[in-house]
Amino acid sequence: MGYEGRLLPAVYYRLGIVGGMMNKIFLEGGAPLFKRADTILTLKPFSPDEIWNYLDSIGVRDREEKLKLYLLFGGMIYYYRLAEKFGCNSFDSALKNLVFDEFGPP
Repeated sequence: MGYEGRLLPAVYYRLGIVGGMMNKIFLEGGAPLFKRADTILTLKPFSPDEIWNYLDSIGVRDREEKLKLYLLFGGMIYYYRLAEKFGCNSFDSALKNLVFDEFGPP
């Protein structure tokens, strides 16, 4: 089985952990920081055009690689910044270094 079969569960798992953790810390009664979140900002993901431009700026020019990276990370710029920081300029390197590496970023 290649990366593709394991990709979506890993991404959804990580996103679920972050969202659940934030709710437990700030929003649930009895949480250590309950009622300290006085403003909640809802940020929209970046559009495909904005991500395409960003990928161009970090040296990813191949259309297929851009599409694969967008399908992996969506419009969440955080992950593209990590890809840039860890020198991931392809889908395979992003999967290897950012998703499946046990010592990769959180």
